[in-house]
Amino acid sequence: MDLCGVNHKLWQNCAMAPGAPQPSFSSWELYQKQIIQAVKTIYPHLSSENRDLLLEEIKRNFPADFVGDTRAVLAAVNRLADPLISERRRHHWEEHKASILPKIREAIPAAAREFEIHYTTQLLNQVFDRFNPETWPSGDVIPEKLKAIVDEVVPTAVAQLTTGDGELREEELVRLYRAGYGKCRTILLERYATKLHDLTPRIIHKKDLCPSVEDATQFAKDVAQDVSLKLLEELDSYNFESKFETWVGTIIENEARTRARKLFGRSKHGKREFLSFEEWRHQPIDPVIHDREHREILRKALQKHRAGGAHNAKSADAIELRYYEDLDTPEVAERLRTTRSYVYRLFSDDYPEIRRILIKDFGLTGADL
Repeated sequence: MDLCGVNHKLWQNCAMAPGAPQPSFSSWELYQKQIIQAVKTIYPHLSSENRDLLLEEIKRNFPADFVGDTRAVLAAVNRLADPLISERRRHHWEEHKASILPKIREAIPAAAREFEIHYTTQLLNQVFDRFNPETWPSGDVIPEKLKAIVDEVVPTAVAQLTTGDGELREEELVRLYRAGYGKCRTILLERYATKLHDLTPRIIHKKDLCPSVEDATQFAKDVAQDVSLKLLEELDSYNFESKFETWVGTIIENEARTRARKLFGRSKHGKREFLSFEEWRHQPIDPVIHDREHREILRKALQKHRAGGAHNAKSADAIELRYYEDLDTPEVAERLRTTRSYVYRLFSDDYPEIRRILIKDFGLTGADL
């Protein structure tokens, strides 16, 4: 039972009785013990000095007509205390911030000095995230504690800005470009105009992406040129989920696969005729895929599709039975122990997803499988 709430209701009833004396206690006095406990619960790391200061502030601002249970007291304390703590924290920050500015500016590496305002602000924000003077014994220790935070935060943050050669990391150039420093985009693209000549042939060789009928050196040069244009168009899509070089490596691989698809027809027997994905899907006479390379590409796509769940696995089985074993729809249904209508559904529902995999992973356009 909430005794404070009961007492408050009793006080209200007495106050309404004819001739009843007016109470001499306030809502603060009624809920004081609950408020103190609420502060200890919500802000367990407050120093005793700061807890007393906070309670004084809450007392001055506590609603005179407050009535509520324990949950309402917690909510009221939280609503009053958060702005008070934030205000005091910001006050102490503004009072002491200037003392750490020289140390932060001095720590900014030479490659980033041109963007000193940006990085000073960024580093100050990281220090402020760790600035909690309300949890420290007293205001006297703020300078010492603040210096310790700077010594801990800034060197680690600064080390992540540059490479071993002292240049800004590629990820940082992207961040600066998006922060409004347009020249960083130019710096990044110029850096990769050179870097691609080494990175592209390395990836093509490692992944064995060059068709046997092509000159490997020229093929890599052509792919590097394609990737240069791609970076120009797609830089805004980089999401920092991987290193920038890894992201570029994925583009190189995809562009190499796309170019290889276009070149597959060049051989001593003349240009090969490839069946488009849509033609292959609807072919009525001979659904079996005989071409070894085509079979391998589709098998890889089906393997990835199969990992999407039980339905995907069954549709992959159905497609393999039809296009690898030359079974018609009734035979596929019998083998999978299902109905013909469900087999047709497996085909129609999952073709778009398989096509998406072929386009994304193998660089197909949908008309050149």
